[in-house]
Amino acid sequence: DNNPPTAGITKPVHGAAHTPAFLDVDIGGPLSGTASDAEAILYPAKDALLNNGVLLGFSFLETGTSFYYNPAACAPARFCTTTTEDASWLAATSTAAWTADFQDSYWVSDRSYRAKVRARDRARVSTGTVIGNLSSPGVLGRDIVDFIVDGTPPTSTILSHPDGTFIKNLNLVDISGTANADLAGAASYYLRISTQFPGAPAAFWNGNVWTTNPVALPVEVTGSAGVVSWTYPGNLLGYQRPTTNEAEGVLFGISFQVKDQAGQLSAASTNTLTLDSIGPTVTISTPMADPHRYYGLARALSQLRGNSNDSPAGVERVEVEIRNIEDSSFWHPGSGVFVVGVSSFAIVSGTNPWTMPAPTWVYHKTYTLTPRGGDTAGNTAASV
Repeated sequence: DNNPPTAGITKPVHGAAHTPAFLDVDIGGPLSGTASDAEAILYPAKDALLNNGVLLGFSFLETGTSFYYNPAACAPARFCTTTTEDASWLAATSTAAWTADFQDSYWVSDRSYRAKVRARDRARVSTGTVIGNLSSPGVLGRDIVDFIVDGTPPTSTILSHPDGTFIKNLNLVDISGTANADLAGAASYYLRISTQFPGAPAAFWNGNVWTTNPVALPVEVTGSAGVVSWTYPGNLLGYQRPTTNEAEGVLFGISFQVKDQAGQLSAASTNTLTLDSIGPTVTISTPMADPHRYYGLARALSQLRGNSNDSPAGVERVEVEIRNIEDSSFWHPGSGVFVVGVSSFAIVSGTNPWTMPAPTWVYHKTYTLTPRGGDTAGNTAASV
């Protein structure tokens, strides 16, 4: 018998990504494979494979340097660069259906590994000494297996709609964020958009309408490694931005997760948004309305005052436009003059109440004050 046996690796799987736990004998089971000899019929009981004749080797490459699995030579580490491949073969348990027991702590996470297996038979020389024919790994995917060990769950974020913010509509911009599933790479993305009106069942956006069935929406991904960007609906055909026809104060939830090729999910999180589609109400208390709207030397008007309110978002800012009706000029606080035909709104101090120093009035003129307010949802409303 001059022909060596053949051997193969079943686990880890060639081209796959695994968690350290999956490769742990106590959690995911032992590493495994097979070996056989085409000349087995020449041996007693057809037992051609030498006891402890299946040998395994593991390594990973980092910055051009090979790290080999050799607990004895690498102690207290298990992978190191101070040994060689020839010195780092270890015997598997059994032969035809071999196994090897590893713990999750043996692996350096987030690395690309190569595993090799070879087998020796019981062939003897003329003196009767067993030296065996030893196979040489050479077939990628059979006795040479490349795989990834990734024990780091993916991460994901929702950037377009921060948690706890107020919105005036969900269809103004795409929903977007980032994700990172290195080293294994992403397998699936899960986006869910939900809402619930008090007293009604939860509703989920299916891409076109709201439904009571939970739906995982697809996303458009830009990039392939490291931090990638995702968008919904982007350019996805047949999918629309969600509609928001609910009442003020209704909550919406945006949930996003990514699963990597090793089966790990990013942390579950939901950004909660509150609908507010109506702008603030702004009132003026000074100057006063008729019949007390006249001011002059005897009744000075040095400060403008008022109030504002908005719910649920709250008022973010109040602005005031001051117009001279007679010549259509507008007060410009930056230059401190009235400019004909060019409107200008000045941001006041505070919101409820709000105040603003009065401009330099030209007497014997009639003026109009137009306030407007903006809330934290982005709504703007004018009041008089």
